[in-house]
Formats: sequence, structure tokens, C-alpha cells
Amino acid sequence: MKRIRTTLKSLSALLALFFLTNCGGGTLAGNGVVPDTTMLRLLCPPGKDLFTGSDGAISVPVSEGKSLWIWGDAFMGEVVDNQRGDSVSTPLIYGNLFVELDGKRARTICGGTPRHPQPVIPSDSVDGKQAVYWPHHGFVRNGILHTYMVRIVFDPVLWFYTHSVSYIRMRLPDYELIDQQDDAAYPVNKVWYGFGWFELGGWYYTYGGTESRELHAARARLVDDKLCGWEYFDGAGWSGDPLKTRRLEGVDIRISTQFSVFPHDGKYILLTQDGDALSNDIYSFVADSPTGPWRNKKLLYTAPEPAANDRLYTYNAMAHPQYDRDGMLLISYCVNSKRSRDIWEDASIYRPRFLRVPYDLILN
Repeated sequence: MKRIRTTLKSLSALLALFFLTNCGGGTLAGNGVVPDTTMLRLLCPPGKDLFTGSDGAISVPVSEGKSLWIWGDAFMGEVVDNQRGDSVSTPLIYGNLFVELDGKRARTICGGTPRHPQPVIPSDSVDGKQAVYWPHHGFVRNGILHTYMVRIVFDPVLWFYTHSVSYIRMRLPDYELIDQQDDAAYPVNKVWYGFGWFELGGWYYTYGGTESRELHAARARLVDDKLCGWEYFDGAGWSGDPLKTRRLEGVDIRISTQFSVFPHDGKYILLTQDGDALSNDIYSFVADSPTGPWRNKKLLYTAPEPAANDRLYTYNAMAHPQYDRDGMLLISYCVNSKRSRDIWEDASIYRPRFLRVPYDLILN
């Protein structure tokens, strides 16, 4: 495990590099797509013992003007002249980290202490092998955060593998752990649910991917502040048997390991980076129901970073519809380097990029 840490400074980079074979050049794919630099400045303010960069970039609305940003492997510390210090002064937290953004005020939330930080959901072990929890999406109801995280185990033979998916509840405002339990569906159907949460007709819908990068849907009731009564879309309707899940129709690309599904103006929007060999292309699809069929495929943007530096790669685009403004959707994507030292020497690399995309481009 020490060898893995010294070879790759981000465990999320392991997952990305595993699927990386080719990253093409970058171009703007649609009229009206513009960069957004404000969000990153809010999330990464100057100072010591604060969040300074990560991948993941998953946002969960908490209340009006407040969102929780859930990150993967993340840096804390201080950035000076766009450089991070050593692993003591700028520690890398493996697994997960939170930043609560209330208007223009960012609050870093970690385990341990700011000087000796740990992940919010602590790492553990499986059969003596290190395991970490990488985040999925979530939602907040009645002062409780409901979120899913995938448990990744590092293995000297297999490199790493997905062991399980956890359903986690935390109480606001301090994000105190209430309970954590394994998702019962994953051992049966190997779908990692936990993206795109929204409520419709008393059901809480969520989406998941598979090793073959197919899109699946599930839903549950919220009873006594806990998800229960799970059903899985079987291609025609809903079944209580997770083994009967079927992929959603109309998505003709491999979805990314992170993606977004959300309602908008009576429609449903899927936003995903092409999951084929970590393509730099970001796509949207539209559906009239939560289960599709999906249509209106649009190439929104092609991330340009690898064209400028062939060590860089991009992955896991996400949507943040709570930040809609002037008919524009805020989206993010992650950037990383195949040379681990780069993310210390240039702090700007291991930070998300933000864009604003016109809804007209997605819907029409």
C-alpha cells in the first residue's frame, strides 16, 4: 500500500488511469458554452488548513443558497505560488472530503483535525487490505444527508476492486454519522446506485452504472427518515427484485463512473462524460420520464486540457442545477495528470473546471 501511495498520489487517479487509453484534443462543441471561474474561487479560498483541490465535485443542495460539495481524494493545506508543499504541509486525504458552500462562505469538513485531517467517512480494511470510500450523490431531507459511497479495496494482485456500496445517513449541521449500511442490491445485480437523486410522487429516484457502463434506475420510499421498499426498473415497470433490473434505453455511449440525472421543466436530463477510454466529450440526453427512453443526444463540450498537455486527462462531468442562472446549467469536470508530481507542482491541475451550458442547447 505504501508503494501505491508513492506511485499515485490520488486513489481516484487509479480508477481513471485504469480506463485511460487515449485522450483526444479539446474543442468547444456548442454555441453559448462559456467557462465559469467564480465557483472555483468560492470553493478554494486562500488560507491555511482549507480544501485546495480534488476530483469528484458532487454537489447536494442543503437549503436555499447552501450546498454540500462532496469530494473524492482531496488536498488540504495551503497553496503558495500555485504550488502545494510536501505531504505534511499539504496532506492528501484518501477517500472523501466535504465542503459546505453557504453563499460565498466555504467551510471545509473533514475527520481528524485540520492539521491532521482524515476522510469524513473513515477508511477501513477488508481481509487486511486497505479500503476507502469514494462518494456518490445524495440528498437532504429533514436535516439528514442521505448519500451513497462505494467501498474500494486495494489488492496487490487485482490492483483494486469494488467491494460494496454503502448507504450513509448523517445529521446536519455537523454531518454527524447516524448509520451506515451496505446496499443490498449491489451483491445481486452489481449496479452501483447513488447518482441523480430526486423525489417524484412520493418516490426517491436514483441511478447507477455497471462495469459495462450501462445506466440503471431504482427508487425507494422515505419512511421515518430512512430509505426502504426498494424497486428496480425492469424494462417495462418496477420490480422488488434487484436481479430484474434492465438498462435504460436510448443511451448509446458508455456512461462515466460519475454522472447526473435531474428533472428540468417537465423533462429529465442525463449529463455524462463519454465513459469510453476516458473520452473528453461531455454529452446530454433528454427523456420524458425518469426511466426514458433517452433521446436528443447532444455533444456539449470537449475538454481541451489533454490537447495542451498530453499528461493530463479529464473525467466524470457532473451537473449542478441548483446553480442555474439566466437559462444556463452549471457543469463541472475533473482534471488529473498521469505524472503524480504534477498535481503538487501545479495546484491548478487537480481542481475541477466549471462551464455554463445553455438549456436551449440541451433541450432543442
